[in-house]
Amino acid sequence: MKEVVATLSKLAVKANAEANALKAKKDKKSEEQAQALFAKQAKIATFIQTLEQTQAA
Repeated sequence: MKEVVATLSKLAVKANAEANALKAKKDKKSEEQAQALFAKQAKIATFIQTLEQTQAA
């Protein structure tokens, strides 16, 4: 389970970094792509929390 959480965490960090890079471009398309990546990052974070809570139970 730790490996799954570690992999998901890496994906979340990567999505966040890519979103920040896109947001820095300051154009409409990049902003939309950044928002989509931020949403994916949030979903991954929520999933990680769910996994950790399930594992703790």
